[in-house]
Amino acid sequence: MVSIPSYNTHIATYDPIATQTLSSTATSVTFSSIAADWTDLLLVVNAKTARTNNDGDNTWIRFNGDSGNNYSWTRLYGTSSALSQRVTNATLIEINSTAGNAALGSAASYCAIQSYANTNVYKTVLLWGGNVSVSLERLVALWRDTSVITSIEIIPQTAPWQVGSKFSLYGIRGEL
Repeated sequence: MVSIPSYNTHIATYDPIATQTLSSTATSVTFSSIAADWTDLLLVVNAKTARTNNDGDNTWIRFNGDSGNNYSWTRLYGTSSALSQRVTNATLIEINSTAGNAALGSAASYCAIQSYANTNVYKTVLLWGGNVSVSLERLVALWRDTSVITSIEIIPQTAPWQVGSKFSLYGIRGEL
């Protein structure tokens, strides 16, 4: 358990839930049976795919196996100029550009999944991340469902995840 003080008197505690470091290639990674013990979740992705150029691959996530048109997002991204994108009624959330042929560590995504266990609200995802050979990115996404998130599937766009790719999930306890 790690306590990190914030800018006010609020203290957030990050509990490691699970980490998966791949010893063989994989077409997806799933965290399942996520308990409803925290206020929020933090998903950290440091992965690369078999794509043969440095442009990278996109990384997608789905909650609870839902492949319906229940996701939307808006993002700002860019390297030399700022770009934006808005997507509605999608079947997943595109969270970031992942390293393609580049070295592990050249791309990372940090996804804060807010109020994941609250059955009175849709689920919001805040992302910050980037790929040094493609772009930096900020994203806000919505899963239009009030279900408790019990599983998160992480999917590469075109090529399998490579050996050494690391996926970590943390529970966040917000205490006043």
